[in-house]
Amino acid sequence: MDKIKYGKLTLELNSENDGYVIVECDKDVTIVDVPKKVNEIPVVAIGDYAFSECNNLVTITFPNYDINDFADGNLLYEIGEHAFSHCYSLEIIEIPDSVLTISHGAFSNCSSLKKATFSNNAYVAPYAFYECKSLVEVSYITDISEGIFSGCESLPIFPVSNNTKYIEEDAFEGCDSLTEITIPASVKTIGKLAFRGCSNLKLVHFENKDNWYWHYRYKDTIIPIDVSDPIKIAKWLSTMDFDDGVDDLFRK
Repeated sequence: MDKIKYGKLTLELNSENDGYVIVECDKDVTIVDVPKKVNEIPVVAIGDYAFSECNNLVTITFPNYDINDFADGNLLYEIGEHAFSHCYSLEIIEIPDSVLTISHGAFSNCSSLKKATFSNNAYVAPYAFYECKSLVEVSYITDISEGIFSGCESLPIFPVSNNTKYIEEDAFEGCDSLTEITIPASVKTIGKLAFRGCSNLKLVHFENKDNWYWHYRYKDTIIPIDVSDPIKIAKWLSTMDFDDGVDDLFRK
């Protein structure tokens, strides 16, 4: 497909030829204003690796959509894999509600990123915020993907909604600033090593304390566990290792 330049951005038409995808950006960019349209054609996605390693990028502004834009459906709807990975100077991301997919590793290794907001309806893929060491504010999420906040050592909150059913493996690994969390009653599964290395985690409260088990892979059996002691369960979850043989915790 033919590519066009728009300022420091490079765009190309999507496969349907009805929207532009940002596929690349000049590496020296410091400020980006994502356009709503280019040549009257809507910008509908940010492609894989489009801004990856733009080390000087400090600010990116997304379009403000009104009710007519949503009615037309010509909106930015996706941020691709590793789209902003290794953007070391990026500090704040405010993603419009139109974006319903934030892909694998989209903001991984953005070490200066402090705030990320997006729609509660968005699917946030595995490792989207991996190693965002400065992250302190983020939207609450329903689907907690694998490794989504792994290495986010400054994250002080547990951004899990009351509708969350699954917390996948490695989700909060190494989140040293988590001290106390509450597992909503909606949660049915906690993946292996989800809280490994959360060195300051002291209390884990389960809203539903009944019928929890863990899967012991060495003997392929399940064992009932008591989650009523918030201090004991916090220590266990934060010190899990691969040798423990625990694949996941689940509630029947």
